[in-house]
Amino acid sequence: LLAGSHGAASVQQAPSSPPAAAAPAMTNLPAPPYRATLVGTITQQSLSGSSVRVDIKAATSGALVAVLDVVITGTPDGSGGVAMQQSQASFGTPGAPTQYQGQIAGLEGSRILLSLANQAGSRLDLRVDVVISGSQVSGELTSISDVAGGGGLGDGN
Repeated sequence: LLAGSHGAASVQQAPSSPPAAAAPAMTNLPAPPYRATLVGTITQQSLSGSSVRVDIKAATSGALVAVLDVVITGTPDGSGGVAMQQSQASFGTPGAPTQYQGQIAGLEGSRILLSLANQAGSRLDLRVDVVISGSQVSGELTSISDVAGGGGLGDGN
C-alpha cells in the first residue's frame, strides 16, 4: 500500500475557510451512498524500535464535503510499505471531523477498507482507493454499507 511513501514529510493543510462570514460549518454528513474524489497528504515517521506511523489526511469536495484521517502503525515490510499492526480512522465533516470513528478492516494493495461507527452506533463502511505520489494522496472514497442499507465488509458488498 505505502511503497511510494519514504521518509517523513510535512503535512500540508488546505487553506482555511473565511471566518464567520462564510456559511456555518456542517456538523452532520449527508446520508450515504457516497462516492467522492479525495486529495490529501501522507506522512511517515519512525517510532521507537522498528515501528513506523503512517498518517493519511484527506478531504473530499463537491457534493460530499468531508475529511478523512487514517493512521497506520506497523513495521516496514522491506518493499517500502508497512505491515500494519494497529490502525485508527475518523471520517466526518470539517466541522465534526470525528463523526465516525473506527479502524482499518482490510488492506488490499492500494485499497483501504474502513469499518466506522458514530456515537449512536450507526455503522458506516468505506472503501478508499488511493494513489500515492510522494507526500500527496489522491483517489476515491466510496461507501459500501450503512446500517439502513445493510451489507457490510463481511457481506461481499
